[in-house]
Amino acid sequence: MNEIPTELGVCIPFGFLPDDGRTVTDIKQSIRWKDAPGVLYTIHTGNVQPRQLKSTVITALASSQVGRFGTDEEAEVKKHVDQRIGPRQAKIGGLVGEQGGVALKVTQPGSKPYEAYSVFTGYSGWLGSAVLPFILVDMQSFTMEQAPELKANPPPFRQSMERLEGVLKYMRLRPTNPPMPELVSGK
Repeated sequence: MNEIPTELGVCIPFGFLPDDGRTVTDIKQSIRWKDAPGVLYTIHTGNVQPRQLKSTVITALASSQVGRFGTDEEAEVKKHVDQRIGPRQAKIGGLVGEQGGVALKVTQPGSKPYEAYSVFTGYSGWLGSAVLPFILVDMQSFTMEQAPELKANPPPFRQSMERLEGVLKYMRLRPTNPPMPELVSGK
């Protein structure tokens, strides 16, 4: 705990994914906090492959547009939209990616109001580069209606967004020698 590994790989909160840059990888891991089990943070990373490019701009845009289309289902969602997130640039450690999402305040007759939200953040990586993998981070809330085993609905969006920002801020790729500009923090 609180140790920085010396081998090549990706540091994530409470974990490390070893990667020497020579093996094709595709790793997905979900975490949640004990005090907020209804919010899932999924981290997905791997080498960029020619036929599996991650279009983070389109995903961020689509994630922020929930409730804006003309279907009956979209009209039902639209009346609960409280906040749209992006699409906008967002930092994942020292990398600049894209972010988009939506936060809802749901009120239904006979039920206590609750918040539901989904935020996508992603860096598409570089094709042909062993040191710049794609990094996708999804934050998704689940309500007691969706998952009856939950004892409470998710916490307020602001609280979960602060946690997401912490996860994103402290993600790191191991440095290369010579250093690549995208891995130099603060530039």
